[in-house]
Amino acid sequence: GCVRWGGCASASEVVECLHPDGHFTPSWAPALFWEAMQRYTVAPSLPPPAPPPLCRCRLPAAWDYRRWWCPRFKEGGCAFEAKPSTVTPPLCACQQPATLFRGRWWCSAGEEDGCGFERDAHIATRESHRVALPKLEEQAALDTAALVTATAFGPM
Repeated sequence: GCVRWGGCASASEVVECLHPDGHFTPSWAPALFWEAMQRYTVAPSLPPPAPPPLCRCRLPAAWDYRRWWCPRFKEGGCAFEAKPSTVTPPLCACQQPATLFRGRWWCSAGEEDGCGFERDAHIATRESHRVALPKLEEQAALDTAALVTATAFGPM
């Protein structure tokens, strides 16, 4: 089967090899759709001062506009782009932090060397709720009392 863009000779073969289960994909689907079917090997990306991830050219990525980019993007490069996640990444079966790419978490080691980890990036969160001011004041008073007591008597 096809494993990369351009591995098929015609559009009908592209649909066939990208969708072995045979579901229909319109011929007008943009190239971005086909590109999204690929699994790229990218390292977890945290903002500087963290070390840069490697782009697909195997070069340290450049930080600009709050994202990591291929350092050769002006000359064409590999079109690598990694936006640091605002949430803690899950651990894959390799026990490495997963990489957020195109709305999904992927194994950072890549498809060939990794464990095949893949998960939707949607994070379920509890609904926010309003906390009454007296509850906040009560908690602040308890925290202050605990701090003053610990300072006066030392650790227990």
